[in-house]
Amino acid sequence: MLQLAEGISPAPRGTALLRLEAYGIAILAAAVAFYVGMVAIGAHQTINWDGLSALAHAYDILFKEPSINFALVGFVEPPAPALAYLPFVSVASRAAQTGMPGPAFGAVMLGIASLLLCGFGQALRLPRWLRIPIVLIVVLHPVTLSYAAMGSPLVLLLVAVIGIAKSLAAWGDHGRLRDLIGCSLYCAVACLTRYEAVFLVAAAAVYIGIRSGMGREGGYSRVEGLLITFLLPVIYFGGLWIGANWLIMGDPWHFVRGLGGEAAQSTDAWQAAVLTLPLLVFPFCYVLAYHELRPFGPWRGGAAAALLFATAVALPMLWPTLFRQPGGSEIVWASLGTLAVTALAVGPVLAMGIAARYLHAHPEPKEHRSPLVGTLVLTVATIVLLIAVRPLGGVLPATATDVFRGHVAFAHSATEEQRVAQRLANTMRPGMHATIVGWPGFAIALYADQTRYCTVIPDERPDVEVAKRLRPGDVLLLIGQEGGWRAATAPNRLEREWASGNWTCYRVHSP
Repeated sequence: MLQLAEGISPAPRGTALLRLEAYGIAILAAAVAFYVGMVAIGAHQTINWDGLSALAHAYDILFKEPSINFALVGFVEPPAPALAYLPFVSVASRAAQTGMPGPAFGAVMLGIASLLLCGFGQALRLPRWLRIPIVLIVVLHPVTLSYAAMGSPLVLLLVAVIGIAKSLAAWGDHGRLRDLIGCSLYCAVACLTRYEAVFLVAAAAVYIGIRSGMGREGGYSRVEGLLITFLLPVIYFGGLWIGANWLIMGDPWHFVRGLGGEAAQSTDAWQAAVLTLPLLVFPFCYVLAYHELRPFGPWRGGAAAALLFATAVALPMLWPTLFRQPGGSEIVWASLGTLAVTALAVGPVLAMGIAARYLHAHPEPKEHRSPLVGTLVLTVATIVLLIAVRPLGGVLPATATDVFRGHVAFAHSATEEQRVAQRLANTMRPGMHATIVGWPGFAIALYADQTRYCTVIPDERPDVEVAKRLRPGDVLLLIGQEGGWRAATAPNRLEREWASGNWTCYRVHSP
C-alpha cells in the first residue's frame, strides 16, 4: 500500500470536515440498520436466533439472579456478543422481551464499522468521490444490513475484522507500534466472537513475522519482540476465557464441545459454496487479493489484508468439520458467516489501499509499476463468472429491496415461541419453577419474562440431576423425550397440562 508521509496533517478546518463526514455516515448507517430492524421485528415478527441468544445471555447476567452474575454468560457460545449486549439490555430491560435491543446493538456496531472504514480512507487521502461510495457499499450491503438489523453477533465480528485488516495494513505501511497493539485488541474481540477467528490471528502473526524480518532492521530479536507484543493481549483474553471454563464448568475446554457438525452437502457442493460466497458478498475480493499477494516482497499493508482473506477462504476446505453443518443453502450462509464477514471487511480495505497507491503514486518507469494484466483478466473473469452462476442459484440471501422493506436475511419467525411463552407465563404461579428442555428454550424463558424462575436445558435428552431437583407443583416444558423424562422424574409423576406446537407442558405431582 501507499507509504504515506509521516507528520503531514490536514488543516483544522479540513480535519473538522472529515470528522463531520465520518460521523454523518455513521449516523446514517446506524439509523438505516435500526429502522430495518424495527420493521423486521415489529411488522414481520422475525428474529435472528444468534442475536436473540446473545441478548438472552446478557439478560440472564443482569436479571436472572438478585445480583449480577457473569457466570451466566454461557460457556458454549463465545462470550463477547453477550458482554457487548449488556449496556443495551441494562438501559432497556423491559424491551428485552420483544428483542428490540437487537436492532440498537446492530445499529451501534454498524456505525462503528463505518467510522473505522471512513478513518482508514481519510488516512489514505482518498478523494470523497471514491471513499464515500466504498464505505456505503459495505454498510448498506444486504448481508451487512441483515446482520446489523437483527443484532447478529456477526456484526460485532465485522467491526473486529475491519479493525484487524486496517490496523495490520497501517502497521505494514508505517511500522507504528500503536497499530500493532490495536490489531491485537481487535483480534481478541474477534476470537471471543467466533472461535474460528483464531485462524485469522494466526495469519496476522505469519504476516507480522515475515514483514518484520524484512529490511535492514530485521532479525530474530525484532521478529520475536513484535510477535510477543502482538500475541500477548490475544493470549491474555483467551486465557481468561479458558480459565473461566475451568473454574465454573470444571473443564478448561468446555467451550470447544459442539464445534462443527456433520455435513449434509457433498464435497463438491461444499467447495463450490466456499468459493462462490465471497464472489457474491464482495465480487472483486479474489482479484484484489491476487493483486496484493502476487509479488512476494516487499509485502506492504495490502498483503496483510489479502492474507486474511486467503486464510478465510482456505480454512473451510482444509478443516471442513469446523464449518460444515447439515441443511440447505441458508445453513451454508450461517456456517460460513466468518468467511462472508471477512470478505465484507477485507474487500474495502484492499480496494482503498490499492486505489490510494495508484492515485498517489510517484512518477516512475513503467516497468517498475505493478503490471495490471493479470488483475484485469481476473476482473473480466469475475464478471463472467457472476453472470454464469446466477441462473444456478448464485445470488445473495436477500436483495437490497427486500432488506429495506424489513424482509432481512438470516431471520426467522418466533411466533410459535412467543405463543408458548404466553401460555407458560399464564401457567406460572408465585413460588413455582419451570424447566424448559429443548432448543430454543432460552427464547421462551425470555419472552415469558420468567428467566429468574426458569432452568433452560438445550439438550432434549433427560438429565437425571435436573430431574431430581423437580418438586411437586413445578412445570416441565418439553419438546421431546417424554418417556425418558417420566422415568427420570420417578417417583414423582408428570401430568400433561397443555400443548402448543412442538412443545408440551407437564406438571410435576407427588407419587
